[in-house]
Amino acid sequence: KIAMIRTSFSPIIYEALDFAVALYDRHVRLLAQAPTLPIFMGTMSFCVEAAVAAVGGGQKLEPGDVLIYNRPYGTGSHAQDCAIVMPVFLPDGRLVGYAANKAHWLDIGAVAPYCTNTTDVYQEGVVIPGVKLYRRGELNEDVHRMVLANCRFRRAVSGDMQAQVASCHVGARELLRVIERFGYEVFEASVERMIDHGEKT
Repeated sequence: KIAMIRTSFSPIIYEALDFAVALYDRHVRLLAQAPTLPIFMGTMSFCVEAAVAAVGGGQKLEPGDVLIYNRPYGTGSHAQDCAIVMPVFLPDGRLVGYAANKAHWLDIGAVAPYCTNTTDVYQEGVVIPGVKLYRRGELNEDVHRMVLANCRFRRAVSGDMQAQVASCHVGARELLRVIERFGYEVFEASVERMIDHGEKT
């Protein structure tokens, strides 16, 4: 959350906190979230699942990949709420979880920068159906250019998008730090215990 606020370009993010950040395990079960916009959290796990499914599932993910996704039927909100999803891998290549960030963009090529009278989803802006914004740590320039070509406020949107990526890097780094400190077996057992406790209460 702090990384997002400090690096974002738009006041709707750094002042209004119109975003959400969270960490999930490899089964897309919530591990941690920051207090920002609570309503985003209700559909965030479905958003992560949809983004991963769109690129072919977890088996198609590699270290350094970063997904971008804003399909309203998967995110649970309008197209301007764009999600960044980063798979988190151990040094041995095992997928251990996801860092996710969903934030409101100033513009995504809709009828107006903020439209309230649309009659179908395509009037709300460009639909990004889940693609790799970064592939093995390298920016996918084609995707980046396509997204920015459909924005009226390119500098702000580009800055906010990179802020989302940066916040996911911070989350992934800290998740790996916990796993390195306690070991993966203890981490996984602790997650199961936490989930079991939540179901009982």
